Amino acid sequence: MRVLAVLSLWMAAAGALAQSGYPEQTVRILVGFSPGVAPDVTARLLADRLAEAWGKAVVVENVSGAGGNTAVERGAKAAPDQRKPLEDKIASEWQSIQNSSDTEKLRQFVRVFGSLFAVGKEARLRLAERLIEDNAFLEAEMNLLQLRQQGDATLAARAVEDLAKLMIRKGLLEDAAYYFRILGQDYSQTVIRDGKTGADLFNEQATDKRFLPYLDEPPNPWSSKPVSKGHEVYGSFQTNTAGFALDSDGENLPFFQRYRLAITGNAGSMLLKLTDRATGEDVWKQTIHDVAKISGMFQNGQNNFRLPHQHLGHLVILSVGPVVYAFDPIDRKIQWDKNLSSPGLGLPNQMMLDGNGNPQVYYQDGFYQRMGRTGPVEPSYVCLINRDGLMALDPG
Repeated sequence: MRVLAVLSLWMAAAGALAQSGYPEQTVRILVGFSPGVAPDVTARLLADRLAEAWGKAVVVENVSGAGGNTAVERGAKAAPDQRKPLEDKIASEWQSIQNSSDTEKLRQFVRVFGSLFAVGKEARLRLAERLIEDNAFLEAEMNLLQLRQQGDATLAARAVEDLAKLMIRKGLLEDAAYYFRILGQDYSQTVIRDGKTGADLFNEQATDKRFLPYLDEPPNPWSSKPVSKGHEVYGSFQTNTAGFALDSDGENLPFFQRYRLAITGNAGSMLLKLTDRATGEDVWKQTIHDVAKISGMFQNGQNNFRLPHQHLGHLVILSVGPVVYAFDPIDRKIQWDKNLSSPGLGLPNQMMLDGNGNPQVYYQDGFYQRMGRTGPVEPSYVCLINRDGLMALDPG
């Protein structure tokens, strides 16, 4: 359905452009990924439809590299006279959509035009603000994180302010203060709205009592305070359960300084836990399925290691052998999971540490997968590696 909606938007633009005599020559579509993956397939479907509508050749060119950014940069360098007819039509489409109450129309517009065109980036900001109102936390966060990376200082600063507002709405005041500090430090002279700079917006928070404990840089969590002796507890305890902490790999948000992710398991199941570092209380537990074989390996004395998880904003990406999970620790749910095992691959039969201490899962035919890390993780895609190659997924 998403591909059909994207094609519909492009075809609407194509019809109007054809009436104005565009294009006069061959059109080239740049795809930032290798042939055969989803973006390439979509582009080729689009090329066939555009060629039919325009009566001109439409060529798909694969320009892979830098997670798709190579193609984006090349497209952005097109001559103004090459871009203007399409940009004018896109701006016209935006005028008809921006005041619509239909969030799905806005979402589809952003999917097509949100990275390359100025009105598309403005539409992404508008979409994020609407998603904040709709309490769609992760989707709003991913869109705002994309805007932080797109090279426009004013738009990036507006996105950071909206990230702070999003954190306030979810009751994450420490994370909101973190983004206000970024405004004050990185965008101190950037005019964001109503003539106010990042420094002005940061200073405004000093009068808000909610933020007083958080606006200063937080202390090192490993402070020099003396360690108190714990209580001695005696008794019989279960010994066949393995457990290990997950190292955080991502932006150093206060949330991940306050909470720790860990996994415990035995031969039958595994449990993901979110634990308050200060109190030791488990605030969330989630059973992880399809990993019983790996649980047994942990139980057999191979649990003396630390496993990384990647996070993007508050979205946690964790590879546990053949299954990759995306967790939402704010709304406390599994966002999605992806089994990377090919048909007939079977269950892994051995887990070993490589020379750097990273756990790897091995299969009977010699294929292995590194646990913990996936491929690149960005606001617009998560790359996963399986035995057949690389696949890209929508992170949210």
